[in-house]
Amino acid sequence: MDDKTSLNTHDYDTHLSKVMMTKRHITTAENELFLKCILEICIERNKYVTDQLMMENVRKSLILLVHDSSNNYDDKNKIRVELLLPRVWEKVKKGDESLHYLFYEQISDIITAGPCSQGRTTRIIQFLNI
Repeated sequence: MDDKTSLNTHDYDTHLSKVMMTKRHITTAENELFLKCILEICIERNKYVTDQLMMENVRKSLILLVHDSSNNYDDKNKIRVELLLPRVWEKVKKGDESLHYLFYEQISDIITAGPCSQGRTTRIIQFLNI
């Protein structure tokens, strides 16, 4: 990857582990925290997303994250969505309306442009250091 910002999530493969690494497997308590986080994100989206297509894509992305957990581990970057998302959500929910909108836009893009493991983590990790 060169110094230019890329929209291709796979250009960041193996580079995100410099930002964060998590373990491969999660505990029951970590999974429960993740599911609570998903529920909060789903409820809060009604405040920040008015576009119906985006709202539907957020819903589909969240369902994907819950029901396709075998692809929530990004083996290229060693990051697990279930451990990343709650940390990011804690920061985003304290932010302003524009931050929320950008977050939901990235969640929406998981289903439309990058449902693979790397697409999931790359879109979410952008909000880690806000």
